[in-house]
Amino acid sequence: MFKIGITGSIGTGKTTIAKAFTMLKLPLFDADYEVKNLLNEKKIINKIKKVWPDTVEYNSINKKKLKKYIFLKDLERTKLENIIHPALNIKKTFFNKKNKKKLLVVYDIPLIYETKSQKLYDLIILANCSEKNQKERVLRRDKIDEKLFKKIKNSQFSFKKKNGI
Repeated sequence: MFKIGITGSIGTGKTTIAKAFTMLKLPLFDADYEVKNLLNEKKIINKIKKVWPDTVEYNSINKKKLKKYIFLKDLERTKLENIIHPALNIKKTFFNKKNKKKLLVVYDIPLIYETKSQKLYDLIILANCSEKNQKERVLRRDKIDEKLFKKIKNSQFSFKKKNGI
């Protein structure tokens, strides 16, 4: 199984690249999609509620509130990663077992370098675009303000740093 990892900062086109691979009928593990699903699981909601009680309303996570917490301080983001990443790794392991006989598989994972997991992939595609396009895309898509965009962007490795690894 040849593993292709797609990574890059927020709003740089990872999903567009991943969709091109799915058009070729290649199996895709989409980390963002899986995290969105995990954030709807009762077990995860309860863990998040223990750490940030005001982010859970009517047994659902207010993602805007949660984003503000996790991008204010690295420690808060690490707390969330400690809740999400073990569950995400279980989903990824299941995906790998399900697709172990496939010749090529694709992983859309924004934090490959940040999690030091680049050695798990045979090829890594690093998505990039102009900062102007990135900002416009994220502000429109995620409906966040520029301040939060900058905090999210700054929490990820820069293109230059990722490209040098």
